[in-house]
Amino acid sequence: MSDKPVAGVLTAIPVAPLCLVCALGPAAFVAAAGSFLAWISGFAVPLIASLLAVASWLAWRGFQRWQRRAGPGHDPD
Repeated sequence: MSDKPVAGVLTAIPVAPLCLVCALGPAAFVAAAGSFLAWISGFAVPLIASLLAVASWLAWRGFQRWQRRAGPGHDPD
């Protein structure tokens, strides 16, 4: 049996969350933090959803400001 398929799966396990964070940006961190907060504290779902929405909007706004300050020729990728 070849070890190549197993190596690919074992490599994908730690790499997949990093790829998700890169693709989703700050919203992934906010969602993870909000989920953890809801799980630990037992807050009501609407309260956590509201906090996540506000935090995601603030993260998106901060990213937009950073992009504007970087200049028109800046490529964030």
